[in-house]
Amino acid sequence: MKRIFAGSLSVLLIVALSAFVGGLLVACGQGQQGSTLSGATSGIIDQVYEKGAAVLAPGKDFPQHDSKALTAQDCQSIVGLITTSYDKYVEEATISQAMINTSAHLVVLFKCKSDGDAATLKSELTSSFDPGRWICVRPDQCFVQQAGSYVLLVAANADNAEALKAGFAAVAGVDASGADVFYKGEGETAAPSGDGGLVLK
Repeated sequence: MKRIFAGSLSVLLIVALSAFVGGLLVACGQGQQGSTLSGATSGIIDQVYEKGAAVLAPGKDFPQHDSKALTAQDCQSIVGLITTSYDKYVEEATISQAMINTSAHLVVLFKCKSDGDAATLKSELTSSFDPGRWICVRPDQCFVQQAGSYVLLVAANADNAEALKAGFAAVAGVDASGADVFYKGEGETAAPSGDGGLVLK
C-alpha cells in the first residue's frame, strides 16, 4: 500500500512539474513574441507602410513613394544630421519620400548601434530636421519614435502621420515608445504625452 501511494505521489509530482515548466515556456514565448524588432530597415519600413495602410480611412492612401538607402553623405542634406553623428550612431538607414515634391512626405528608419545610440539620435533629429525643406509646402506634423535600436522619423500630413505611428507600433510591438511630435503645422494642436513627448489631440 505504501509503495502504491508513493508511486501515485511521484506520478502526480511529475505531472505537476511538467505542467509548471510547460506554462513557463509558453509564457516566455508569449512575452517575446513581437517584442524585439530586428532586421534590415528596408524590409521593416515596408511593413510599417503595410500596417499603416490598414488604419487609413477608406479611399485614402499614402502618396506614391520610393525607398532607398540613406547614407552618411546624403544624411545632412536630407534630414540635417551631420555625417559624424551618422557614423557614430547609425548602422544603416532607409528613406522613403513622395515621388512628387509638392507632397511633404518623408519617412526614415534608422538602425542604430545600440539602444542608447538610438535615444541620442532621436534627440538630435528633433533639432536637426527642417520641416520647411520642401519650401512650397510643409507637413502637418513631424515626429520621431524609438523601438530598441531603431528610430523612425516621419514628416507627413496628419492622417498619414497617425497611420505610420500605428504601423510602427504594430511592427515593433512592445518595444515601440510613444511618438515625440516636434513639429506641428497650422491647425494642429499638440499636448504632452505620458512619456514626455508630444501627441496630437
